[in-house]
This record gives sequence, structure tokens and C-alpha cells, in this order.
Amino acid sequence: MIPARSSALRRISLFVAAALVGAAPAAVLVFLAQRYAIEAPFADEWELIPLLEKSYAGRLTWADLLSQHNEQRPFFPRLLMLGIARLTGWNLRCEQMLNVALAGAALAALGWALRRTPSPPDARPLASLLPFLAIFFFSLKQWENWTMGWQLLFFLSLFAAIAGFACLLAAPRSRPAFAAALALGVIATFSAGNGLVFWPVGFLAASSSVAPQGRPERVFRLVLWSLVSATAIILYLVDFQVTAHSVSLAANFAEPQVFLLFVCSYLGSPLTDRFAVWAGAAGVVLFVGLAAPSIRARDPGLSLTLGLYAVGGAILTAAGRAHLGADEALCSRYVTFGQLLWIANLIAIWDRLLAAGEQKKPAVKNRALVPLLAAWLAILAAGVAASSSCAYRFSSRFVFLAPAQRELAALADDELLSRLYPDPKVVRERTPFLKEHRLSYFRRQGR
Repeated sequence: MIPARSSALRRISLFVAAALVGAAPAAVLVFLAQRYAIEAPFADEWELIPLLEKSYAGRLTWADLLSQHNEQRPFFPRLLMLGIARLTGWNLRCEQMLNVALAGAALAALGWALRRTPSPPDARPLASLLPFLAIFFFSLKQWENWTMGWQLLFFLSLFAAIAGFACLLAAPRSRPAFAAALALGVIATFSAGNGLVFWPVGFLAASSSVAPQGRPERVFRLVLWSLVSATAIILYLVDFQVTAHSVSLAANFAEPQVFLLFVCSYLGSPLTDRFAVWAGAAGVVLFVGLAAPSIRARDPGLSLTLGLYAVGGAILTAAGRAHLGADEALCSRYVTFGQLLWIANLIAIWDRLLAAGEQKKPAVKNRALVPLLAAWLAILAAGVAASSSCAYRFSSRFVFLAPAQRELAALADDELLSRLYPDPKVVRERTPFLKEHRLSYFRRQGR
């Protein structure tokens, strides 16, 4: 009786400790984001105002919601942002907290998939691995995305993609899960451009699923997946315009070395800026080595799927932005998707370590696992260091933008207004609407 009670207390203690460790990164993030929040729209957030004007006038159309913004078609994020704006007086803090909630939901979906993944009887992957993954999901290295409600585009797409892969891999026999994966793919696609990568990677995951009625059901699922993905991609590309930030695909592929440098920098930046190219290249090599057994077995697991999604997103981004140079790939907004490569590597190494523990190999053979354990710890340490190094970004951004926010009352100083949006004329044209409807920075006026 006493040993059983002691074992139960130990399990509860481990779970509570894991929960606290996992909650710490999110708590730090919420504190910084709320402490240094800016009430005024910033950068792309000013592009929501024309839609808000149409919404208040009753002239908002489906075409407006589906219209292109840079390389994105953020249909679903626009719906959410417009709804939040109408309900809260466009309180941008609410959008920021929704971003945190979506990151948490993505982590929870990943946890559900990990829990459904076969593991040794004594292993506790959910209680012991997720707190470490939380360091990446709530990393301060994504500071640009955490400080802008508009970046809901990225977090909604991230959640939809991870949840979609989880449905395919954790519940392969479930038809409702397959239907949910299709719906989540549509949400991922029409939230951020990276969602386009969901379809080919999801096809690989769906092709390995165990269908309830055997081959006919499997063929039906793959055909249905192909039809839905083709429809989504075609709808995305109809009337697609190359933006001022992009050039033709041919121009970006004309210099393959620049293209590769961009991809490696994109994938390495979640851990380091200074050595991003080398880190990204090493991460890809490690990923390929860890994924080799799954590739040979034609069994794409969770780590392989996430890694392919990250690499695919890097290639897709490079196709539109490589001409801007490798420094562009270091923008913190890309960390949200690039870090999936490192999360995939952490999961793959964890699986190897669990498998080795189950087999109970002699100590001499287990020495081969030392490099893997060292790599796992190095990735984790680099993730913590990269996150910590960006904590100051929140306060420095506040110091820079607070005077510009106050300038909205006078609309006189071009230099201050340009801190909020590159063209001060746009700020002057759209601010009266905010004042009239008491939105954003003006929502407390007259109350």
C-alpha cells in the first residue's frame, strides 16, 4: 500500500513540476506582452481599418475578406480580428492574448498527438517532453509576432497545421478526424501563405494512415485530399499579384547560393542570428539523419511531418523573399514556423532515447546515444538563450512607439507618425475613423 501511494505521489509531483516548467515561458511572455503593449495600430494593423470602415457601413463583402495581403490571403484571421474589434473596441491586447492562446492550443494539439504515439510502458512523453517544447512555442524570439495582433495570421495557421497533422497521425482510423484535417488545412491555407505547404505534407501523412476499409477507403481518402487541396490552392492563386516585397520566382532561383543561404538562415534563426546559416544547415542534416528510418519505412511520423512542413515553409518564403538577402530571413516573424524543424528534431531524438531505454542495450552500445543526448541538450540550451536574448525587445519597442501613439491626438509630427506606419498620410486619413468610433487608442475616450 505504502509503495503504491508513494508511486502515485511521485507521478503527481512529476506532473505538477512539468506543468509549472511548461507554464513558465508562457507566463513570462504574457507579462512582457501586456506590460509593454501599445494601444495604437502598428504597421500592417492599419490595413484592417478599411475593412472596419466597410464593416461599420455594412458594405463588407466576401471578396474583401479573401483579398490578398502581401503574399497572404488571411480570410479567417480577418474574420477573427474584425469580430474582436467590434466586441472590444479594437483592444489590441485581446488580439495579442489570442495569439498566445493559439500557440498554447498548437502545443496542446501536439501533446495529444504525442500521447497517442506508441512509447515504452514506463515513459511519460506528454508530462516530460511538452514543457521543453513550450520553450519554443512561447519563445520570445518571436517578439514581432507577440507584439502585433495582426500576426494572428501566423498563429492561426500554425495551430491549424499542427492540429491537422495530429488528426491524420494520432487518429488514422477516424473519418471525423480526417474530415477535421481537411477543414484545418483550409484554415491554415487562408491564414498564412505557409499553409500551402500543408497539402503536400499532409498527403504524405494521409497516405500512411490505416484506413478502416482497407485499400478502397485509402484510395478514396487520397483522391478526396487531392481534390480539396487542388481547390484550395487554385482559389488561393486566382488573381494572385506579385507584391512590391517580392519578385518573380525565376529571379529568386537565378542565384541558388543566395536561395540556400536564405533557407538555412530561416531555419537556423530560432536558435541564433549570428550563426543562423550554419545552425540551419546542421538542423537539416540532423533532421535527415533522424528521419531516415521513417523514410525507408514509408511511415511519416509526427517529427518527420513537422520537419518537412518547416523546410517547405522556408523554401516557399525564400521563393518570394530570397532576393532581399539572408538578413531578411532573420526577421523574428519567421521564427514561428522555422522553429518547427527544431521541435521535430527534439521529438525524434526523444523517440530514439525512449526506444533505447526500452531495448536495454549494453552500456557499450548505449554510448552511441551520447551524441544524440548532447544534441538534444544543445538545441534546448540554444532555444532558451535565443528566447532570453530577446526579452529587451518588448520594452525597447514600447519606448520607441509610445511617443508616436500619443501623437495620434495631434497628427502633426511626420517622424513620429511614420513609426506607426511608413506613410504618415495613411495615418492621418484613417485616424479620424478610430476617433469617431472610439477604437484602439481612442476606445476609452468619453467613458
